[in-house]
Amino acid sequence: MAPLSQQDKEIIEEALSQTRKTMTFEQTLGKTMRKRGMDFDVYIRLMGEIRDLARRHETSVEEAAESLAKGLEQE
Repeated sequence: MAPLSQQDKEIIEEALSQTRKTMTFEQTLGKTMRKRGMDFDVYIRLMGEIRDLARRHETSVEEAAESLAKGLEQE
């Protein structure tokens, strides 16, 4: 997994801060990225990395996203 850019980390942090009980993290990330005018390809890349990390560590998508945003899981 390639290191995330500062912009990627900021997007993930913003999505995490806006996630509500009525929306999944995936929905919030998509909404955040649309608001910033970003491409769907970037969403697919980020969610792929987040889901891969969640699967490898048997954790939730939200917990994996927090780890990536904090730079704790960079291989």
